[in-house]
Amino acid sequence: MQVKRRLAYIYGETPVEVLRHGHTVGFYFPVKQGSKSADIAALQAVAAQFEYLLSQKGISEDDIVREFRQMCEADRTNKRKDLDE
Repeated sequence: MQVKRRLAYIYGETPVEVLRHGHTVGFYFPVKQGSKSADIAALQAVAAQFEYLLSQKGISEDDIVREFRQMCEADRTNKRKDLDE
């Protein structure tokens, strides 16, 4: 199984792109356990890494917001269809 072979990345410090059928479905950003201030610093580092990865893929914040809204609207439409059936 591919997941088992790649588990070593979970314990590393490098962000990992999660693919499904060749398409990005998410990112895994490892963080170390620590104090609240360390957690905040880790989240800020993750945010910076995420921005960098998005820029490398040519994805803007507006693109993410637009896709999120489209997904929400599609979800609402599907729920309405389910209620009508």
